[in-house]
Amino acid sequence: RKDSLDDLMRQIVCLATQFAIAYSGPVALPGKIKRFTVNRSPHIYKKSREQFELITHRRLFVFPPQDLSFLTLLESMVSGGIELKVKLNNNAYFRG
Repeated sequence: RKDSLDDLMRQIVCLATQFAIAYSGPVALPGKIKRFTVNRSPHIYKKSREQFELITHRRLFVFPPQDLSFLTLLESMVSGGIELKVKLNNNAYFRG
């Protein structure tokens, strides 16, 4: 859900300010929508269909290279229904 994602973004911002970590974000990235159409009946009722969609919302945060304790704390904050991907790039230039 988008509401739980926004709550997590607020918690990450509060956590980063408590640890005095410079950050950039959250930046809303384009979402992905997957649509599915399913027949309601497997027999002769071809016109009777039901449609579903799965919407994926994405956000981007940029943090400077830190120790892994901050990242493990971020991973522990994630609740059900939200996926967190962490990409480490030590060669990236960061301007805070």
